[in-house]
Amino acid sequence: MNFPTHIVHLQAGKYENIKFGKITWNKFNTDINIALRSLVIILNNFLQEMAKNKYGKVVVILLSCTINIPPKYVSSYVSTKYALLGLVKALSNEYAEKSIQINGVSPTMMETKFLKDIPELIIQQNAANSQTGKNLSVDDVVPMFKFLLSEDANCITGQNMAITNGKIM
Repeated sequence: MNFPTHIVHLQAGKYENIKFGKITWNKFNTDINIALRSLVIILNNFLQEMAKNKYGKVVVILLSCTINIPPKYVSSYVSTKYALLGLVKALSNEYAEKSIQINGVSPTMMETKFLKDIPELIIQQNAANSQTGKNLSVDDVVPMFKFLLSEDANCITGQNMAITNGKIM
């Protein structure tokens, strides 16, 4: 059986603005299962083989709030991203001596279908507050993934790489 040498994890639950007093444990559980549990299952299936081969690269999409102040009303989403960051940090230390690099990428708001349920005013305000006057595009973020998956990043592990669209975090 062939095992992957590179894993990119882009999973996240639905981004919803909900005040903490109105959010249920069910929402937290759903977000954790989609993002954290899925990554744990994937890595449990492949990291040991990567370790035997002394080679592997894992990149996990996080969120810029893991570097700075999180937005309001998304406690479930933000908590899950911090849990993913914790897993990235813990596993990068555990597997560094096996030549496996595990890193996170933390973009600010990115124009994807993921934003479809976010109020347009929030999307516009975020764009207006950036140095470029727009939100990130997928094309703005993909080069960081390519770099972290390349041989040029063999000495980088356990990092949370911010893509901030000109914002200082």
